[in-house]
Amino acid sequence: MRFKCRFLKKKFLLLLITLGIGSALYANDELKSLADSLRRMIDEKPLFIQQKEQRINRIKCLLKGSGLTLEQKYKINFQLCNEYKKFVVDSAIHYVDLIGRASCRERV
Repeated sequence: MRFKCRFLKKKFLLLLITLGIGSALYANDELKSLADSLRRMIDEKPLFIQQKEQRINRIKCLLKGSGLTLEQKYKINFQLCNEYKKFVVDSAIHYVDLIGRASCRERV
């Protein structure tokens, strides 16, 4: 009886070690996959910047339109603020300031 108990403990321990190694190998593959994905995203950074700048320029063109109401200017500046928020913080602050001025003018 005592012999069986030791034998089962050893088998159980061996099973746990095997599962642990398998899990570690799987996690390593997953980590490698994530690192490769991150590397690809970093390599594509110039494309992301170009796309962001194009969106910002399209929105800025809306501001150049004549006859815009204060509400329309507010909404366009809000869009610009959101586009700049994670891109260029100084510009986002500038458009937040413009939004604040526009809302003060509407109150008067």
